[in-house]
Amino acid sequence: MLLQQIKLLYDKNSKCDLMILETGNIPNYDHIYNICLRIPGILSLLFIVPVFLSTILYVKILWTLTTFFSFMCDFYSIGFDSHWLALDRIWAKLFCIYIFINLIIMNDIHLFCISVLAIVYYFLSCYASNTGGVIDYIVYHSMWHILGAYVGINII
Repeated sequence: MLLQQIKLLYDKNSKCDLMILETGNIPNYDHIYNICLRIPGILSLLFIVPVFLSTILYVKILWTLTTFFSFMCDFYSIGFDSHWLALDRIWAKLFCIYIFINLIIMNDIHLFCISVLAIVYYFLSCYASNTGGVIDYIVYHSMWHILGAYVGINII
């Protein structure tokens, strides 16, 4: 269903009809849609950067688990129900609490505000996902991952 919504949105907003008329070739858009849906999953690989920057073993483990769960949910199993979704959501909530506690201890208002903005993007991506806003979901969930990785890189 999600792929159908992307197709409808893409067909309405593209000039691919002109390309088909000119070349006679009908491109395979399913591949493009699958790639677009996986953009947040690809960006979840940014969570591995703090692993290489940290010298503390448990921090490396936490960020490795975050990268793994997020990638499995947002890239590997995107588009179908999976236990990775539940695991990723539980882990993300617990990890966010851990991050916020560290930011409060560090008294870093800048990173705290960016973390709050990341949470806002997360909720916007949930809303977009529930209302069928596929492009919005991709953008908002990507921002959630980008800002989360930014905080992770700067908190170390």
